[in-house]
Amino acid sequence: MGSLNRKVAVGAFWTVSARLIIKGLGFISTIILARILIPSDFGLIALAMITVAFFEIFTSFGFDLNIIQEKNVNNDTLNSAWTCKLIGGSLLMTLIVVFSFFSHQFFDEKNIQELIFAVAFIPIIRSFHNIGFVLHRKELELKKEFNLEVYAKISSFIVTISSALYLQNFWALVIGIYINELVRCFLSYVMHPFRPSPSLIEAKKLFKFSKWLLLSNLVIFINHKITDMIVAQKAGVGQLGHYTIGYEISNLPTTEIVFPLSRALFPAFSKVKNDLEHLRELFINFTQFIIMLAAPISFILALCSTELVTILLGEKWLPVIPVISLLAFYGLIRSSIQNIGSIFIALGRPDLPFKISVIRLFFIIPLLLHFVPQYGAEGGALSVLICAFITSPIGLYIVKNKLNIANLMLCKTYLPPILACMFAYLITNYVSLLIFQYTNMIFLAILKVLFFATIYFVIISIYSKFFDKSYIYNSIIAKLKSRVAQRLAVLK
Repeated sequence: MGSLNRKVAVGAFWTVSARLIIKGLGFISTIILARILIPSDFGLIALAMITVAFFEIFTSFGFDLNIIQEKNVNNDTLNSAWTCKLIGGSLLMTLIVVFSFFSHQFFDEKNIQELIFAVAFIPIIRSFHNIGFVLHRKELELKKEFNLEVYAKISSFIVTISSALYLQNFWALVIGIYINELVRCFLSYVMHPFRPSPSLIEAKKLFKFSKWLLLSNLVIFINHKITDMIVAQKAGVGQLGHYTIGYEISNLPTTEIVFPLSRALFPAFSKVKNDLEHLRELFINFTQFIIMLAAPISFILALCSTELVTILLGEKWLPVIPVISLLAFYGLIRSSIQNIGSIFIALGRPDLPFKISVIRLFFIIPLLLHFVPQYGAEGGALSVLICAFITSPIGLYIVKNKLNIANLMLCKTYLPPILACMFAYLITNYVSLLIFQYTNMIFLAILKVLFFATIYFVIISIYSKFFDKSYIYNSIIAKLKSRVAQRLAVLK
């Protein structure tokens, strides 16, 4: 178990490092592009990529997860998965090309037809990726994935910015997307020796497991993209641009920390799925770590949203401020339950995420139809947040029963960092109104972050020392002290 924990920790390090570098470059790219392009450019790209993602869902059978979850994987399994993905990619490309000729009527945007046609070939590039590369993830060799993702992002970053400076329109984003996909495809063959060949020998076996993943992915897509669709239809592509940028910035804890950690954790969950005690221990420990990290980031994003938008994006993006504030808390909720889906799939219950997503649909659509026409992008953010508060406890309740987690342990896992953040947020916000408001924007943001972080870590330290000595914070501090002591011993 100790060896597995170390492999998970190392894998998580490489995965999170990759996402931090990628998001760092993406964040810099967004700041530069926001100065060059206009909100409607981002809205158009969002609509085009929604179209691609929607059609991709119908061939999204989750073969990668199937391979990771399966105990015995041979060349027939890999070749069958690759062939199925290639067939699906070809069908998708055809469907998107056909849809592009009618898209201007559906979206009522003059530039959308040629844009959707241009991105129609992305699925076929993705389907050509070397399926053997998944074996690196299966064995938690995630440094390989770090190299692939980072090299692809650096290439895309350079090309996108250069194209934007030259073209001054949304086509720069399209070019950047293609470069990213082409580099990732090329590197997947460079970094793994497996060479796929056409085969459908194990296609039936793959589809038997993956049918629930397809349905789950379809409903999850509708859950997350229905907001974009309704915002675009009811409030326009400009508001969709505001929502897209606000979502991207505010969900940093989820997309760039929690999702990568989940990628590292899923193979570990699959390896110990038959050992309930170890599975529960992994889930509790890493959930504590995720919330302890994600909670302060989410609250700081909400606390500093005004300074963040004003300094980095400029005045034309000021309507994004309330969107970021609301979605930052949604990002925290999403972070806190992300590992639950991995547990369900590792236990061979991919139907559970599907059923929970269906329940969520019954809440999100009425909320969006009520709030978006009145408040635009801000109404979309409010709807998503309310829906998360209503539906998230369902998955938490199921995983609690599946893993036999005591109520007290569940409270000790989730509440300390969230309550500490709430207290730090209220104090920092009050102090900033009385004292910090007289400083400039950059200095104000720095003061808020430092003040918040100090209060947060003081509270967590007190809690872990006097109330819960087994809390993961103590383990992290102990390991840091041990490493420092070792370094000092070496220096002596």
